[in-house]
Amino acid sequence: MNRRLHRLSPLAILILAAALYPSCNGEDSSSLLDIPVVIDAASPAWSADPPFALSAVVTKAGSGDAVGEAVSVSVEVLKVGPLENNQSFTIPASRSTADPKLFEADAVAAGPFHPNQQVRFRWSATAPIGGETTELGATDTAEFQIDADTCDSDAESYLREMHAAVVDSFDGMTTLGEIFAQGYVLNNHGYASLDGLGVTFVHPNPVFAVEMPEVLAFKPADGSNVTDNTSCAGTCVLGVLGPCLCSACDSCKDEPYELIGWFYGVFAFDPEVPRPVEGCIPHHYWFLHEAGWHTASGGMMLDPTPEAALDPAPVDCPTAASLCASTDRYHPRVWDLHFWVNREAMEEEGTSAVLPRVAIYNTDGEGNLIPGGGLNAPTTAPSDAFPEGQCMFFYSELGCDGAPG
Repeated sequence: MNRRLHRLSPLAILILAAALYPSCNGEDSSSLLDIPVVIDAASPAWSADPPFALSAVVTKAGSGDAVGEAVSVSVEVLKVGPLENNQSFTIPASRSTADPKLFEADAVAAGPFHPNQQVRFRWSATAPIGGETTELGATDTAEFQIDADTCDSDAESYLREMHAAVVDSFDGMTTLGEIFAQGYVLNNHGYASLDGLGVTFVHPNPVFAVEMPEVLAFKPADGSNVTDNTSCAGTCVLGVLGPCLCSACDSCKDEPYELIGWFYGVFAFDPEVPRPVEGCIPHHYWFLHEAGWHTASGGMMLDPTPEAALDPAPVDCPTAASLCASTDRYHPRVWDLHFWVNREAMEEEGTSAVLPRVAIYNTDGEGNLIPGGGLNAPTTAPSDAFPEGQCMFFYSELGCDGAPG
């Protein structure tokens, strides 16, 4: 691990020497050069169950001897959250009775921890100088991931392999026929394109599989009528699992398509389970897709009941008959995950095995939703059930703050 030392001025060293060595008559003055400290800390390997042990060897920089009793050692533990909404805890460390150079800490106060949760930590040593607490040495901030039974790799390698598997399998498909040939069918939004999400196709495979995402997202052709979700007129090419494939003259056929992303989802039936555990996917990547009805227009009406996560599917759509139709479909809350094709990194690195972009919505470098010009993901005003309002996608810690606009 890289180490960063707090640089002390000669005057500060003299003041610190007085604090750490009050009875140094006759002591070799060269010991003053040992006052800055070196901290050597290994990355821990935790499961989601305690103990959450941390340890570091803390020594004087020059001699390698144990530091004096006036030195305090602590470790900052940071639980990584969505959009850097992190939780930070400072845990004091105790000197080992068996080894005066070894300091140990237990981060149980920072719990609970969850499988695949990413945790950062930084050790530091301080001492009082002239009435103020001064840092004598510290480690760089390091990161590790809580062990999960589903993960036998590191998160970065896993995500790079995921990006390569999806892009190598599905990139280059531009027609509805090619997409359907891979086993994908129209999602509940139909042919309509949503801003920042595109046109989506779902695979009926109920098992989580990296190489076969539940949903593929495509950017429709520029200039196409991306909000047209009417029943296709003309010849029905394929009449299963939803509206038939459009013929070449149908306005809802928006070829050529371009792959922009892929999604995974897990029903959020159990409120005691904070987030799904799949592969090596970091815990904080998952967000919630609100419960509601996917309407015949390609949009969605959110369920206004706060217990939506546990409700069975309602029988009727509670809207005017003009909006409700036989094609409306309801689902309860779903844990959702959106990955986006990282073409910039592919070009720079010359490979498809790059890190995917991770976000609720697909955007360009200036924050513009890609694709645009389609339907907007719905939001609702505050209500008794939802004082902060509702949105179609949200992080459980942030509410609609994670949505664009």
